[in-house]
Amino acid sequence: MTFLEFLDNKKINTNTSTKTSEDVERLSNLGAISFGPGISDKKITRTPHYEIRKGIEMYELNTIVNSSINQLVSFVIPNKKIKISSKDKATVEYLEEWHEQRQNIIREFKNILITRLACDNAYMETIRYEEDGVKVLDNIFSYNDSTRMYVNPDVKPDGSDAFILELPVGIKKFTYRGKEKNPTYHVVRYIKNYQYTFERVYGILVSSDEMVQYSSGWSRDNIYGRSQLMSAIDADNIFKELISTWDTIIKTRRKDLKIYSVADAETGKRYSQKQLDALTDSLQDTSSSFKLINIPLKLNETEIRNVGTYDLFENIFDIVRRMIMMSLLPQHLTPWNDSATTQGSESAMPPFLLRIKALQQEFIHFLNINIINEIRKSEYWLAKDASYVFDEPIIMGPDYYVRMVTDLVSNDFIKPEQGKRYLMKLGIIDEDILEDNEIATVDGKNDNEEKTGLISFEDFLKRNKLIKESI
Repeated sequence: MTFLEFLDNKKINTNTSTKTSEDVERLSNLGAISFGPGISDKKITRTPHYEIRKGIEMYELNTIVNSSINQLVSFVIPNKKIKISSKDKATVEYLEEWHEQRQNIIREFKNILITRLACDNAYMETIRYEEDGVKVLDNIFSYNDSTRMYVNPDVKPDGSDAFILELPVGIKKFTYRGKEKNPTYHVVRYIKNYQYTFERVYGILVSSDEMVQYSSGWSRDNIYGRSQLMSAIDADNIFKELISTWDTIIKTRRKDLKIYSVADAETGKRYSQKQLDALTDSLQDTSSSFKLINIPLKLNETEIRNVGTYDLFENIFDIVRRMIMMSLLPQHLTPWNDSATTQGSESAMPPFLLRIKALQQEFIHFLNINIINEIRKSEYWLAKDASYVFDEPIIMGPDYYVRMVTDLVSNDFIKPEQGKRYLMKLGIIDEDILEDNEIATVDGKNDNEEKTGLISFEDFLKRNKLIKESI
């Protein structure tokens, strides 16, 4: 069925393989029909891949976006090493050792998360080998350039053509993982299973065994993710134009300048840039004491003297900056907000912490499905409750968390050992700083304190009268 026939709701009965309007199982399979132009880029259609490209450019070039996304990633993944949670100790030991053998895997996780936050379309490359007819996951890597990866909505059941990797036109052969592939043109449709063509992409097919998509956010096409950062594309375009204007102003403000326009005195015709360059070189040549220029010239002099009258667009800069910041996270939830105009930092922390934990759980869910579940296909004995664990994000000073834990312990909400584990998970204290030893000496000091100078967390609380002696 063609796209127009679908809109007209006409049946085609030439053969059984032809689609009809009754073949639609889910309305979400239709995706978006068209995408409108942007406010600043009026001649460019804001397709998902246009927004993906702009999101990556904003992360690479805009200091506000770059610093805030990096800060957000440090909150979501504060781990020094990969940690696994499971009641089965053998499962924990095996999976943690599996990750330790893959160098820089935390950096790969962070790169995946950065790409997801920048454009909500991150891709994870999976390396597999075959053993006894089973494809075993061997390693994972982040694929950061989402602009070159297209999702194939008409993917085959085996997933061999799940993605299209865009390559420069002209590359005739491309070797990927030891297999030579011939790049060709592929049609990308934004309405699944129908003939509405959106774009022709030159590249190779990548299977679902080789690449995994991590998408999130709201998008009309129902194929790609869409970051809320995309709402700041127009603000970022304005920001770049203002910076370009500033660049011009700075160059002309360095000193008072005289600008001469050179033209033929008789005809008024201006000289070409090549002729002006030759004239400039001739005038700047100091090998001779004087120069005679035998051409009829008309010099129009323009002086730039009033350097203090430039409009620096400071108010516009401030508005654009706030628009970009609020697109990253609601401004009243961010620790980099302006407390004079929004919530104070302490009142903003609880909702911000909830947002961080929500991102943690979303990312953990993605990793559990695409890494641990894939490892389980070859290691059947792994416990079903195995999951990644990220450390608690520290968004306040250490004294805040210590005070919070001591209050919970003193009010009998949690045990001292639980408070100790919480502070260790936050990274406030290390495992070897406080050691438990219940054997006490006559003078109230335990043997461990005599030998190492360390006391238990419970003894620490007792001595500072933070908990009752009976606990």
